[in-house]
Amino acid sequence: MTTTIEPSAMVLHELRAPLGLMVSAARAAAEECGDGTAARRHVEVIERTALRLLASAQQVLYAAIAERQPEGEPFEPFTVARDWLADSISLGQRVRASVDGEARWLAGRGNAGQFVALLQSMLSNALDHGSRAEPIEVHLEAMDTHVSVALTNSIGERRHKGLGVGSNVCERLADSLGAKVCTKSIDGWFTSCITLRPLTAAASGGSGANRVVRG
Repeated sequence: MTTTIEPSAMVLHELRAPLGLMVSAARAAAEECGDGTAARRHVEVIERTALRLLASAQQVLYAAIAERQPEGEPFEPFTVARDWLADSISLGQRVRASVDGEARWLAGRGNAGQFVALLQSMLSNALDHGSRAEPIEVHLEAMDTHVSVALTNSIGERRHKGLGVGSNVCERLADSLGAKVCTKSIDGWFTSCITLRPLTAAASGGSGANRVVRG
């Protein structure tokens, strides 16, 4: 039996090897840095990011070519999104972020790898197709009823010229998570938003004071 594989999935498959090497190199570099030093903390961020990207590549592969998605594993959307956002800023991504609220409930569908893959894909799209002169505004809102991540960027003179593969993968990832993705464009600004809701009432958490995280 012949299996047809999308070219994009083949590319992502090949990315796993260099990402694995990045993890190994970061761990080796961390051992040479003194405990508690700024250099070690930065290397540890690189290691965590490479591990996330490695897991995300696998999830994108599943979304692109697999008929059946992996079984769900409980995870806290707020914690995953907050940590991903903090590391993105630490790595010097062109991001300006704010966090509103805190919610510790577990997602009912999907897994953390799929959620990170969806977040990273949407951020990459915003960075690739937005104006290079403006940072990407990322707003994380976490409440008892939902967790949402909104990304807003200035379109400027740039226009999206993709083939729609990224959008298709995002839709499949969102479906696996039971998430809602919405987009809108107003006066040269483009916003994409991911929203997850718990299957049951939150056991703990709630809305807290607004906290701003800046890179």
